[in-house]
Formats: sequence, structure tokens, C-alpha cells
Amino acid sequence: MKVYYLPLEAYRERYTECLTGWTCARFRGRPGIDLTVVNGVLMPGGGTIKSGAVLDAHGRSYWSTTQVAALVSELYKGECTSDDVIYLDDMFTPGYAALPYILSQTPRRERPRLFARNHAQCVDPDDFTFKMRRWMRSYEHMVYQSANSVICASSVHKEAMEVAMLDMCRAEIEVLGLPYDSAAVRQRGWLAPVVPASQRPHKVIYSSRFDAEKQPHFFMDIVESSDPSIEFVLCTGSDTVRSSLPSALERLAALEKSKRITVHRGCTKPDYYAHLASSRVQLNTARQDYVSYTALEASTFGTSTLAPAFRSFPEALRNNDQHLFVPWSISDAVAKLANLVAEPPPSGEDGWLARVHDLTLDRIIGAFAGELPSTPWWELV
Repeated sequence: MKVYYLPLEAYRERYTECLTGWTCARFRGRPGIDLTVVNGVLMPGGGTIKSGAVLDAHGRSYWSTTQVAALVSELYKGECTSDDVIYLDDMFTPGYAALPYILSQTPRRERPRLFARNHAQCVDPDDFTFKMRRWMRSYEHMVYQSANSVICASSVHKEAMEVAMLDMCRAEIEVLGLPYDSAAVRQRGWLAPVVPASQRPHKVIYSSRFDAEKQPHFFMDIVESSDPSIEFVLCTGSDTVRSSLPSALERLAALEKSKRITVHRGCTKPDYYAHLASSRVQLNTARQDYVSYTALEASTFGTSTLAPAFRSFPEALRNNDQHLFVPWSISDAVAKLANLVAEPPPSGEDGWLARVHDLTLDRIIGAFAGELPSTPWWELV
């Protein structure tokens, strides 16, 4: 089976810096897969997020269109069969329309199958694409009408797609989890022995973006309402903290000046993992997360996640009341946080989330072969 893999461009401040490596290693390690990585071209001066929210608006478009052009060159060789696969790391891939246009004019026996990962898109009212929904929904329908499968991380996300009637299109919606590799994360990151959370400082780490959908003001409400003995740190891979809310940046500056929050800017992955491995709790206040890479990384280092009982968090955290607070109750969040800081769960209990998502890429490979898991990831032991 040939697999043409179109990865996202790498950003130091986003998980995309690691995702390509995890995926390539797993695909190349599977017998019977002939992997071709189809890269795009970075914009001159690219590789950082300067415009847009989650990915750089110009950089994403430049990378994707050059990437699709490179894939078209591969398809032009005429060496594909219907057993082969095109796998897109992100279903929003500018230039995508070229693929169904070409494949519709390719004999069926020579036509590779299309698989695309949906990270959020405008079915989520908290995603940055929601404001683009008047045209973005048409793009999404094009993908769902032309792809064989759209892969997502959580059942909550699939339900949102079904509400949008995208399940009435051609593509199957498969809930397979987030691609992850905890062993690679440990190897790349904090290499010292991970001490039990009960032996760590009373430190809480916040590692989400500071944009509106991540509820930065609610996070700072928790900081201001918590015992001053708890140390709060914020990590970002950027040289400056960016936000769609100027008021949040002003408030953060005041809290940093008063030493209620310590901000670590320009963090490399090893830097961030060192902070994570020395924290007792990773605090997430997001409205928008389908599972969460920050929760997977916290699980890897035995750090408890505390998150709102909202969207996919109950599924990802196994409905454990200890790790879920009432949205958006400051008093409940502060109380739950204080309990987790004072009495972390037994060592090893928080590793489950990373373990089950370590298998996501294997589940994706199985989907390429038409072999879907009989047990959803959230029911795995």
C-alpha cells in the first residue's frame, strides 16, 4: 500500500513540530506501507505564526498549495492503485479541490483513497473558522463529498459533524483519537526520572493558547482566587504571549508583575516538558478542545489535568469528578485545583490518556486497510 502523507507545516509553538515525526515513524515501521511524505514549501521567513490564530494564515496557504502541487506531480506518474491512500494531516488544505478534480477523471482501479483529519472546523462555534462558516461550510461539504474517510479525535466532535449533517455526505466519520507518541515525547523532552507528583512543588502549569476560546480570563480568575502558596506558570513557544483578547494580555502583565503568574516565553519542547514534569497539575480552562495535546503531554509526565466538564473533557478524563470542574464555576474550579495540588492521584494513574492515544496512528493504519477498532478508545483499559 502506498501512502502519500501530507503533513502540517511545523511551528515551534504548536504540536505540528512533533506530529510529522510521530506519524512518519509509525507508518515506516509498519510492514506493507510504502510511505511518500509530500511536503510543501515554507514561505520566506515562515515557520512562525504571524497572522491568524492557530496556524499562520499566509504560511498555511502557501505550504498547502505548494504541497498539493507536489502531490499532483506524484499522481501524474500514474503509479497508483485503489489500494493506495492519500492522508491529509488537516482537512483544511488549500488547493484540495485539485484532488477530487483529478481523481474523478482517473480510472477507479488507479484511484487512491482519500483520508483527512478534522481537528475542529466550523462545526465548532468556538473554533476560529466559525466566523468563516458562510464559505467554510461549503469547503467542508466538498471534502465530505469527495473523501473516503474523515478522522476525528472524539465522539463529541463526530456528533457536531452529524448535527451539521456532514454524515449525510460520502465520507465515513471515524473517531480514532489524537496521533501521539509518548515514548518520542519522553525521548525528546525531560530525560530525568519523572518523580511522583506528590514530591513536586505546589506548582500549576497553564499551557493553552491565550485566545478567547481558551478562556484566559477564567484561568486568571482561578489564579486570583487560589491560595497564594500555589505557584502558577504559563508556558509559550512564542517570544511573546499572543491573544485575541487585548484585555487578557493587560491582565496577564499585571499578574506577572505581582508575581502571581510566572511566564516562560520562547520555550522549546524540552523546556516546556521540564516545567510540566515538575508541576502537580496542568490546568485547562478551554471551551474548545477535542481531547487535548496538553492533556496527553501531561499524562505522559504523570501530571494531573484539571479541566471543565465540557465538550470532550469528560470523555478524555473518564468522567473522573476529581479532574473535572463545573463549567464555569470559579469556586468549584478553585476547590478541585486545591485538592489536586494537595493530594495528587497515585503515581501512574494519570498515564492512561497517553497510553490509549499512543495507539491512534495504529488505528489510522487499520482504517486504511478497512479494519476499524471494535472498542472505542475511551473504553480501553
